[in-house]
Amino acid sequence: MISVVIPAYNEEQRLPPTLEQFLGFFRSYGEPFEIIVVNDGSKDGTAAVVRKYMETAPELRLLDLSPNGGKGRAVKAGLLAAKGNIWLFSDADGSTPPEDFPALRKALDAGADLAMGSRAISGSKLDVRQPVLRELLGRCFNLAVRTILWIPFHDTQCGFKAMKASSMRSSVEQLATPHFGFDFELVYRAHLAGLKVVEVPVTWRDREGSKVSPLRDGMIMVGSLFQIRQQVRRGLKDNPPGQ
Repeated sequence: MISVVIPAYNEEQRLPPTLEQFLGFFRSYGEPFEIIVVNDGSKDGTAAVVRKYMETAPELRLLDLSPNGGKGRAVKAGLLAAKGNIWLFSDADGSTPPEDFPALRKALDAGADLAMGSRAISGSKLDVRQPVLRELLGRCFNLAVRTILWIPFHDTQCGFKAMKASSMRSSVEQLATPHFGFDFELVYRAHLAGLKVVEVPVTWRDREGSKVSPLRDGMIMVGSLFQIRQQVRRGLKDNPPGQ
């Protein structure tokens, strides 16, 4: 079974077309699936939108969190509530279409534990690019991630990742970053635990309405890098993988 987790904070406008797209795709994909929307303390009609869709979509579940606690907390809660053996999480704006899931699934079937959608490797397709400043800051941040955490990946922040529940559950359970920096903590934990992490080129279309502030959230995430490196390495030293 495939479990799709979509974190949502004040997404009543951008969520409906994403739900339409994901429901349509996975209904034709040929495997049982569920879609879990994690409403992260929204102040708009996000929950009402999901409940309306649930009237005709039995595959859809709503997980309500309150108050707002951050994307990392929402994704963690959704994944740990999932019933599937394959987990996928996607941003609510649908910047990467579900049609790119088979490429990630192929990587999992070939032995990967975590398959990350990437906008920064050969084969990726940027239909609508981010604003120049946001894209530049994103590249600088990814460089900081590779330098500080010593991991060989070019895009840890793309909001489209698939993983095997059996091998990734422990890394997800240990996630401690509640904000947007949870992505690189997840990748870092999996990498240091000896799991196979791969990047897969995907299609990307920038959508208006992002909740990420490149400067404010970027500074918070950079500040988290050193803390996460110390915490994760200490944890693995105290509790080596397999013990």
